[in-house]
Amino acid sequence: MIQSKRDLIFNYLHSSPKEVEAILLEKKSYYKSFPKTKYDDDGNIRMKNGKKEVRHITHATGKLKILQKNLLKNVFNQIPLLGCIKGGVKGISSIANAREHQGKKYRFQTDIRNFFPSISANQSFEALKKKGFSKQTASLITQLVTYEEALTQGNPTSTFIANLVFENVDKQLLHLIYGHNITYTRWVDDLTFSSSHPLQFVVSDIIQIIFRNGFKPHRKKTECHNKRSKITGISVGNNSMRPKDSFLQVDETNLNENQIQGRKQYKERVLGITPAKK
Repeated sequence: MIQSKRDLIFNYLHSSPKEVEAILLEKKSYYKSFPKTKYDDDGNIRMKNGKKEVRHITHATGKLKILQKNLLKNVFNQIPLLGCIKGGVKGISSIANAREHQGKKYRFQTDIRNFFPSISANQSFEALKKKGFSKQTASLITQLVTYEEALTQGNPTSTFIANLVFENVDKQLLHLIYGHNITYTRWVDDLTFSSSHPLQFVVSDIIQIIFRNGFKPHRKKTECHNKRSKITGISVGNNSMRPKDSFLQVDETNLNENQIQGRKQYKERVLGITPAKK
């Protein structure tokens, strides 16, 4: 792994120490924030106490964003992660993630509340060191990818760093389910477990592991299923997969040709990996 700051800056960030230092000194000025309306799985606006629910997106701009993109492309995308990690991994789609659970009747799903902001700069630093980065390079990377001592929802590097930090939790969860014929995948902050037998016997332990590592499951998004359920936006049954109902119900008369074609290709990709019924 990269040990030298100069090596990181010149050969991977394609920048100079002087430029990087100047950017970090003015880091706050490179960030923008805005509210984004939350939607449920059916495309409806989420409401709470009569008001729209929003999530606050904070992201880097300008030269800092370029450095983050270079980090992602030249460094992060070259680092292997556990096979159960699907979200934010180059070449793996939400369809492939859902496919892992097709044909398994029983599913347990949960979601991590405030996933990115709950990951501190120190956690990011320690996770980078565990992957083999020197203290100096881990420190520099942490400064480049965090804002106000935490990850933000909006930076191109946030998902990878979050995956790196949560990988330790993934290992504990994999150890828990080992030998029980249970499939586990994680799409960023969405965790899905599936099996041909009921999963209630591991649910309490799963929740405890998550809490023990400083994360909080989203209570309203934590549930067991034994029928069709949505996994990363795809309706998954025992023997079939299809786009969620809200996708299928969209009126395409007001869409342009490219949008219609894109929807068609997405639908074909989802349906195309459905095995023939016996």
